[in-house]
Amino acid sequence: MANYTYGIGGLIEVNNRIEVITTAPTTSRRGRVGDIVVAKDTGLQYYLSSASGGVYTWVKYGEFTSDVSITGDVTIVGDVALNGDLELAEDKAISIKTGAVTNYAGSGTLVAGELVIANTNIAASDLVFVQRIDANSSTAIGFLSYTIAAGTSLTITSLAADATTETDDVSNFVFLIIKTA
Repeated sequence: MANYTYGIGGLIEVNNRIEVITTAPTTSRRGRVGDIVVAKDTGLQYYLSSASGGVYTWVKYGEFTSDVSITGDVTIVGDVALNGDLELAEDKAISIKTGAVTNYAGSGTLVAGELVIANTNIAASDLVFVQRIDANSSTAIGFLSYTIAAGTSLTITSLAADATTETDDVSNFVFLIIKTA
């Protein structure tokens, strides 16, 4: 089944790859006929129309200047910069991988009022949102707080009214880490 993308001249069949590059492609940029690149600095789209004798002919065929609609799953490797709002359809959600020491969301259970979560991506300036989801037979409940050891771990602690660790808190919680720009 062929994939198509719309350009200035109409639909163009895309059976190869689409890649975002820093600037417009030159005649020495290698590729396969049918490859598409988007120049990050201008938003202009190019497709490779021919490759002969080491000369690659990239043709400009469009520009991302308004809404872009994508149907189906898309995997993006690298950063995505949005200069506007991100809107989800009412029956859609954002999914975040969990479970690895490099992920930005997860869950845990306090042990004697504290849990250290290994995370090699966490930075001192990250924002962390923590929410208790179940008291889990705790005999005392404290205020959930966190500390960050940049590049190493995130520690969730239950604090009593006197700011000491509430060791009788064995609650279950979820957390979300947001990178700051």
